[in-house]
Amino acid sequence: MSYFEEQLNADQSLRELRQLIESIFGWMEKNRFQSQRTAERFEHVRTSLDDKHRNVLFLAEFSRGKSELINATIFGDQGTRLLPSSPGRTTRCTTVLQYEQGALPSIKLLPTRASEGRESMPVSMLLKDETAWHSTLFSLSDKAQAAQAFKQISEAELVSSDIARSLGFVDDIEDEGLVDVINGQIPIPKWRHAIINYPHSLLKQGLRIIDTPGLNALGVEPELTLQALESAHAIVFVLSADTGVTRSELELWRDYVREGDKENIIIVLNKVDLLWDELKSRVEIDQDVKKQILDVSRILGIPKEQIFPVSAQKAMLGRARDDQKLIKASGIQRYEQALADTINFTNQRRIVSRAVDELSPTLGAIRNVLKRRINDTGAYIEELQGIHENQISVAQVSLEKVKRDVRKHNRARKRITALKLQLREGYTRFVRRLDLVYLDRMIASYRYEISNQLTTPGLQREMNDFHVSAIERFKKALSYMIRLEKKIGHTFKEVEKTLGVDGLTVRKIDPEIYIDSLKKFQASHNEHSTGLGMIMTEQHILRDRYHGAVMSRIRNLYKQTRDDVDRWCRTVLVPLELELKDRANEIKRRHASLERVYNKDSKLQDEISDLEAQLQQYRQRLTTMEHFLRRLSECGELNTRYPRNVINLHPPAATSKSA
Repeated sequence: MSYFEEQLNADQSLRELRQLIESIFGWMEKNRFQSQRTAERFEHVRTSLDDKHRNVLFLAEFSRGKSELINATIFGDQGTRLLPSSPGRTTRCTTVLQYEQGALPSIKLLPTRASEGRESMPVSMLLKDETAWHSTLFSLSDKAQAAQAFKQISEAELVSSDIARSLGFVDDIEDEGLVDVINGQIPIPKWRHAIINYPHSLLKQGLRIIDTPGLNALGVEPELTLQALESAHAIVFVLSADTGVTRSELELWRDYVREGDKENIIIVLNKVDLLWDELKSRVEIDQDVKKQILDVSRILGIPKEQIFPVSAQKAMLGRARDDQKLIKASGIQRYEQALADTINFTNQRRIVSRAVDELSPTLGAIRNVLKRRINDTGAYIEELQGIHENQISVAQVSLEKVKRDVRKHNRARKRITALKLQLREGYTRFVRRLDLVYLDRMIASYRYEISNQLTTPGLQREMNDFHVSAIERFKKALSYMIRLEKKIGHTFKEVEKTLGVDGLTVRKIDPEIYIDSLKKFQASHNEHSTGLGMIMTEQHILRDRYHGAVMSRIRNLYKQTRDDVDRWCRTVLVPLELELKDRANEIKRRHASLERVYNKDSKLQDEISDLEAQLQQYRQRLTTMEHFLRRLSECGELNTRYPRNVINLHPPAATSKSA
C-alpha cells in the first residue's frame, strides 16, 4: 500500500455519522415515526455515505510536471511511469483515470475531429455514445504495453489554420513555434477526451483522477471543465517553483478556480529541486522556497499553508529506487498528506451537509410533535382527574370536545391537500423557467448568432441579449418559489391556529445564495463583454471565452438551483404532514379512552395511570430526540484543516538537476 493510500484510508470521520444515522432510523421505525417521505430522506443520506467516488482535479499549464506528479502519487510504488511524462505537451486532452468494475483495462479516446453531426456535441452527451469512442485494451502484466497505450493522450495531428480555428485552438495558431515550417500546418490534440480504466487499488476505492491540459484546451471543453471543478473533492493547481505564477496561469486561475471553494485547493510548487543550488546553504535554499510560497500566496490570494513545494521527478526516482532519503527531500509526503486530508475533509463536509440538510427538518418536526404530545397528555390527565365516577356528563362534554378536534383536523387536512396542489403547480412553473433543454437550445442559438457577428458592437449586442434573457428567466423562476414559500408559510400559520399548536416552521429558501451567484455570473459577463479586452482581443477568442466562462456558468447555476429547489419541495411539508398524522392518531387514542370511561368499560384511575406511563415515555423519547439533534449538529462542526505544512525542504546529500 502506498503512502498516499495509507493516509487516504486513515480517515474514519464518517463512521460515527453512519452509526448515528442508523440509530435514528431504527428509533423512528420502533416509535412509528417513519413514512415513505422520511424513508426517502434517509435513503438519500445512505446513498451519500455509500458513494465512494472522490474526484481529484489537476490543473496546470503544460510543462509543469503535472503528469509526473500523478505518476509519483498513484504509480510511484510500482516504480513505473504510466502517464506520459517528458518535456513539452504530454497531456493534450482532459484525461480521466478511474476504475469501472467489470470492465477490462483500457483507454477510451474521443476524436477531436468528430464524425459528421458530432462536432458541436458536448462530451457530457457523447459519454453515452459508445460508437463515438476509440478503445484500446492493454495487459496489466505488460507495463510497457500499458504505458504505450497511455501515450495516446499525447498524440497530435496536423491541420490547416482554418480547421484549427474552427475547432477552437486559436492560441495554437498564434504560437508561431507550433507551425509546421514545411506546409504551414498546425498540430492540434488528436483526442478531445480520454477515459482510462485501470484496476489500481486507489481507483478501486473510488478515487478518480482528472488530468487537464493547458488553458487553451480547457477553453474548448468549458462545460466539462466547470463540471469537473464543481465535483472535485480536491483541486491540485500545479506551478513551477522556478517561475512562480505566470500570466497564463493567472488567467487560468481567474477564469476557472478563484470563485470556487478555496478550502479544497492545493497549490503545488513543482520542480523545487531547481532551487537546490549547491553553492547555497540550506538556510538560503529555505529562504528562496519560502519567498516563492509567499509570492504565490499573495498573487493568488490563498493561505500559504495550502502551498506545497515538491519535486515530483525526485519523488518518482526515489520511489523507483526505494530511496527514502530522496523521497523525504522531494516533499511528496507532505503534499500527499495534505491531499488526503483535503479529499477526506471535502467528502466529510459534503456528506454531513447532505445529512443535516435532509434530516434536520424531519427530526425537528418530530421534536415538536413530542413536545405537543407531552403538553396535550398532561392537559388530558388533568381533565380526567376532574371527572368523578358518577360525573358521566363531564365525560360527555370531553367527548364533544374530541369531536370538535376531529372537525378541526379535517379542515386542516383539506388545507394541506390544497397546498400540495399549489406546491406541485408552483414547482412545475419553476421548472419550465429553468428548463435545461430550452437553455441548451438558447445557448446554441446565441452561439450561432455570436459566431456570425463581424463587428465588436454586434458581438456585444448578442452577448448582452443572451445575458438579459438568461437573467430574466432565472429571476422569474426564483420569484415563483419565493411567492410559493410565502404561501406555504401562511398555510402553516393557518394550520397552527386551527389546531391550536405552535412551532410549525417553514424551511426557508435563501435567495441571497442565488443572488450572489447571479452577481458572479453578471461579473463574468461584464468581464468578457466590455472594456479594452473587447477591442484588443480577436473575436473568435472572445466567442470561445464567453462560452466557456459565461454560458457554461449560467447552465450550471440553472442546474444547481433546480436540484436545490427539488430537495426543498420534497421536504418542506414534512413538519406539517408529521403533525397532522400524529394529531389524527392522538385524537383516536383520546376518543377511545373517553369512550371507555363514558361506558364504564375501564376504571378512571386505570386510564390516568396508563396516560401517566405514556407521558413518561414521551418525555424519554423527547430526551432521545434532543440527543440525536445535538449529535447531528456536532457532526456538522468540522475541524479546521492544515495544522502543519512546515517548510523545511532540503536536498539530499548529493543531487542532480531536474530533467
